[in-house]
Amino acid sequence: AYEIRLSLVGSEMCIRDRYQRRVRGVLRNLESMRVLVILVLMVGSIYSWWQPTPGTSWDYQIGGPNTTRNVQVYFLDGADTRSSLVSSLRSAGKRVSCYFSAGSVEDWRSDAKQFPSSIIGNDFTGWEGEKYLDIRATTVLEPIFRARLQTAKDKNCDGIEWDNVDTWTAKTGFPLTAADGLTFLRFLSNLTHQYDLSVGLKNNPTQVKDLVSLFDFAVVEDCAQYRECDSYLPFYNQNKAIFAVEYADSCSGLLPQVEGILRDVAVSPSGLFVQCNDYSATTSAPSTLIPTPSPTPVPSPPSFAFSLTSSVFLLCSSLALILL
Repeated sequence: AYEIRLSLVGSEMCIRDRYQRRVRGVLRNLESMRVLVILVLMVGSIYSWWQPTPGTSWDYQIGGPNTTRNVQVYFLDGADTRSSLVSSLRSAGKRVSCYFSAGSVEDWRSDAKQFPSSIIGNDFTGWEGEKYLDIRATTVLEPIFRARLQTAKDKNCDGIEWDNVDTWTAKTGFPLTAADGLTFLRFLSNLTHQYDLSVGLKNNPTQVKDLVSLFDFAVVEDCAQYRECDSYLPFYNQNKAIFAVEYADSCSGLLPQVEGILRDVAVSPSGLFVQCNDYSATTSAPSTLIPTPSPTPVPSPPSFAFSLTSSVFLLCSSLALILL
């Protein structure tokens, strides 16, 4: 009887041990699943915004829209452009980038009075009614910029072109440094992406290498005239479009890696418009001077749909492996 009792006790302990191991295993699996779900949600949120690539045709229309241009992307004023126009372009399969000035305050804008005088500096050279801002004051600027981004989001814009982001090189009235410029641009990139909007780096050739990974495309003015086009090639090498506008009558000096156009200085709806690249394969716009080469093969960032689909597949596959 004693041996039978010992045998039963041993069996009970063995069963209890196996049960406890199974419970611990289930708990480990549940923890693995929780971590995996968090990772999937993080991956699914990456690159949920528009990613323009080399070979994308465009027109610069911040002076007023002209929807007769056969291009893939319209760059429009973020405040003045009507929501109905953006929706119409989006319905036609076009993309829209919306313009705001980040480094200056323009007295004709509806939100101009929201900028306190303490962060307003010298007159912006060459532009009446415009003054420099202290770009270090991001705490003050953030709610104003968030309101602009929400406006762009509500209008269904795809991306944002923040202008005057290199003011640390100008006589603003503030002791700005290159480091201040980098901090400000990182702030703008992060803030814009929070709204699932792409963001372009404009007219900042000296800091491209520090910022190319944070921005989705480049917008450059007169890079051929100032011999700066090659400074933006890191964008091309990461399969990101370089939108280059020259206020000139010749495409000479523009590199084939940039999406070059010629415009009048006022970028008026009926003004000069010439494409310097051959987009005949994607639009019916006339071929002009420079054939667009294929970019160096690099891994392209996934679109939101691709990321989410891949994430779900990864989740299901991993769950199956965990439960086996």
